[in-house]
Amino acid sequence: MKSKRKSKIEAIINHAVAEGKLMSVVKPVWRAIGKQSIAALKDLAARTPVNPALTSTQDVAACTPARSDLILAQAESRIQNSKKMTPRKRGKLAAKSLEVV
Repeated sequence: MKSKRKSKIEAIINHAVAEGKLMSVVKPVWRAIGKQSIAALKDLAARTPVNPALTSTQDVAACTPARSDLILAQAESRIQNSKKMTPRKRGKLAAKSLEVV
């Protein structure tokens, strides 16, 4: 019985992590809530908003060394080109470089 309850708790927590609702550091707190009441844990998971920083689109692991090198090379190129620009164009370029690639 306890094993079945524990696996339900883990399933709810893992689903919340996959949806970007929960950081690993908070898992023990959610487990404690689940031990007290699975209904409360389900309600917490349903009410917790998705954090875009925790979704796979923002995953740091997705940024491979080759991709990092490409982003760095593009930034360096923009810097070199910006030295030839007017201050107004340089400001627009700086704003564009802050956009997510």
